[in-house]
Amino acid sequence: MPRTPDPARRQLWQERFARFDPSGLTVAQFCRQEGVSPPSFYQWKKKLAASESTPNHGAFDAVSQACLWEVQSIRTYRQQESIARAAKTKARRARRRKLNRR
Repeated sequence: MPRTPDPARRQLWQERFARFDPSGLTVAQFCRQEGVSPPSFYQWKKKLAASESTPNHGAFDAVSQACLWEVQSIRTYRQQESIARAAKTKARRARRRKLNRR
C-alpha cells in the first residue's frame, strides 16, 4: 500500500500547483524559482491527481480495515487447524505403521 504523504507537504504542493498554472512559466523555470526538482514536480503532480480521482471514505476505510483483519484472522485460524489436522494424521499413520510391524 502506498504511503500517505504528510498533509503539510501535500498542502505545500497543492499551493505550488495553484501558483504554477497562472505563472506562464515552463516546468523547469518554475521548479528553479521554487527550488524543487522537475522530477519532484511530476511525482507530486501524479500523487495529487491520483488522490483526487480516488475519493477518501474515512468510515468506509475503518470498516474495510476491520473486515480485512477479520478475514486474516479467519485465514490464520484455518491454517492452524489444517496444520493441527496434518499433525494428527501423521501421528495416526505412525501408530498404525508401528502396530502393523508387530
